[in-house]
Amino acid sequence: MLCKGIVDKVIDAYSARVRIPIYHQIESSPFATPEKDLPIAAICVMPGVEMALKRGDIVFVDFEMDLLEHPIIIGCLSRQDSKSSSNIKAQSLSVEVNCELPDDTRLSKEEQQRQTNFYNVVNEVTIPSLDVEFLTD
Repeated sequence: MLCKGIVDKVIDAYSARVRIPIYHQIESSPFATPEKDLPIAAICVMPGVEMALKRGDIVFVDFEMDLLEHPIIIGCLSRQDSKSSSNIKAQSLSVEVNCELPDDTRLSKEEQQRQTNFYNVVNEVTIPSLDVEFLTD
């Protein structure tokens, strides 16, 4: 059964305590399950992706073998004001429309020329700062 839950406590990049209101009540309820008794959910993501969840994020939860004590977070309800984010580690990046790279983006020396070509060919990519740190061998 697929249902929505609320992240109560992030344990690490791969697991979190999740409150499922239909089973554990909302946190403010006098009958709410205490945080220490909430099940620990595995966070399911693609290889190379880390779902950076925060307390209060709304997530989609499924259950291994349909057992309530084995929840799996399979996604996050993403909204414009969402607190969560994803970190992606990739060997390459392909952008079809546009993207924005963070200030701390690091590129190898080999990428210096590619970056120059990138600016000349694609004008839809925004790098917030020209102070890009280049890795040295």
